[in-house]
Amino acid sequence: MTSPVRVTGGRRRNARPVPVSQVLDDYLRASGLDEALERTGLLDDWAAVVGDRIAAVTRAAEVRGDTLIVEVDSSAWLNELTMMRNTILGRINKLPDRPSLGRIRFRLAPGPGGGDPANTDVNQPLEGRHG
Repeated sequence: MTSPVRVTGGRRRNARPVPVSQVLDDYLRASGLDEALERTGLLDDWAAVVGDRIAAVTRAAEVRGDTLIVEVDSSAWLNELTMMRNTILGRINKLPDRPSLGRIRFRLAPGPGGGDPANTDVNQPLEGRHG
């Protein structure tokens, strides 16, 4: 008959318990995910950075590495914001307690024409087009 195996949970005797939050923080830092999570906070900061007028026609969609992806409602705004890219990037990189970004990529929002009547689907019948 074999003796039962004792599982100690990997903790050394007389070791103090470590809060789960500390273990999670240590893991995120060691894996590099802490900075990625901080960058996703930029999605919430977008309107404060660019103001109400631009925020009304854009949406910070995602962060990939050090790139912020922003969806834009129209091709006219896409062109305008592309010219303003460095100014907006500078504002973002001045935010306290946020890692810096390397670039911003603007893309037309999904949907018929991204909300831009000039980009209407050419395969749609003429009578179904508006504008």
